[in-house]
Amino acid sequence: GLLPCSTKDKTNNSNSSKLSVVIDYDRSDDVDEDGNNDVLNATLRDDMQKHVANNLNTTLSIRVDDETLDPMTVAVNVATTIDNVGGGCDFLWLRNCGSSPLSTNVDDVFICLFEELSYLDLTGSIMKSRLMIDASLNNLDIVEEAMNLGANKFVIDNDNVVDKIEAIAHSQGKTILKI
Repeated sequence: GLLPCSTKDKTNNSNSSKLSVVIDYDRSDDVDEDGNNDVLNATLRDDMQKHVANNLNTTLSIRVDDETLDPMTVAVNVATTIDNVGGGCDFLWLRNCGSSPLSTNVDDVFICLFEELSYLDLTGSIMKSRLMIDASLNNLDIVEEAMNLGANKFVIDNDNVVDKIEAIAHSQGKTILKI
């Protein structure tokens, strides 16, 4: 979907506004029956190139749940896509979509994916500055761990979570700037 956002233009004037598009990374198509990920990369690349060419901020939304593939595989696919569009991905949003009652590894996969993505050296802004972490009441442990690892952008969908995130930041000697 398209979201309005405020950005700085080339003169550092923050009065300009730019639309932002969120593109879902569909990991169900990560690999075909032969183990290739060419179709996924081509589709993501084409979508991203189209939006970058139209001067839109782009956010790649990555679901983390029971079906998430190996974090290294996801990171390689994301890196390939971003490299193919010349670094045009403004943000990567890691969304914690929970787990089934039978699975307890989603938190570990989430943190591992955050780490793998953090290590990427790509065109454009450093990767850690592009990562946004889903911050909700059901994943404050992930927020704490990600913040400890250097995450500095959080997506908050509930005002009740702000105080808890501020407390986590304070316990780590960090400050939260509310805009």
